[in-house]
Amino acid sequence: PSVQRMTSLDAIIADHNLYPNYLKLDLQGGEMEALKGAQCLIEENHPFIQLELNLMRFYSGIPLAHEVIAHMASIGYVPYDFTDPLRRTLDQALGNIDCIFVPEDSALRQDSRWGWGSWS
Repeated sequence: PSVQRMTSLDAIIADHNLYPNYLKLDLQGGEMEALKGAQCLIEENHPFIQLELNLMRFYSGIPLAHEVIAHMASIGYVPYDFTDPLRRTLDQALGNIDCIFVPEDSALRQDSRWGWGSWS
C-alpha cells in the first residue's frame, strides 16, 4: 500500500521560498481544513483567497457557503467577488460558486462608491 505524506501550505511555502499573491483552493470541501495550515498567509493578510462555496451538501461533511463565509469572517476575510457559478442539472439551481475573499481592511474595499459619476 502507498503511504501519502501530508503537509501544510505554510510548509510548502517555506520549503520552496514562495511568495504567492493569490491562493485558490478547490478541495471538494477540504478548504477550511487546508486553511488551518496557512497561518503565515492569513497573518500576513494575504491579498486574495479563492474558495469554492457549496450551496447544497453534495458530499458528506462538506461545509456550506454560509459556514465558509462565517469562518473566513472570523479570520478577517470577507467576500469581494464571485466567479465560476455551477448549476446542477436537476433543476438549474446554483450548486456552487467560487468566492474571492480579501482582508476586511483591503484597499480594494476602501472606495464604496457605486460608480465613477458625480452621483456615486
